[in-house]
Amino acid sequence: MSFKEYARYDYAKYVQYNMHDSHLLHRLEKKNQDIELIYQLAIITRTRPHKAWKKTISLRNLAIKFMLDKGFVCSNNHNMLKEMVNEGKFEGA
Repeated sequence: MSFKEYARYDYAKYVQYNMHDSHLLHRLEKKNQDIELIYQLAIITRTRPHKAWKKTISLRNLAIKFMLDKGFVCSNNHNMLKEMVNEGKFEGA
């Protein structure tokens, strides 16, 4: 019998395995505190938790937060920069 079939044919063993696995994961989390770390990074950098490990996104959001706190507003209009350099038309939608 494969592991996928335990939930259907041997439910007691399946529940016992899941309880043991959950207990081990809880102990790992208690020691490493990875979930706490990811939420702290998300709060500090104002990034969504599922993107907080991506450093380019986190650092960009942190820079934007820092500049907003200093009173600067960052533009995200990249076409404006192209227009200023090339003085031509920019790509449309």
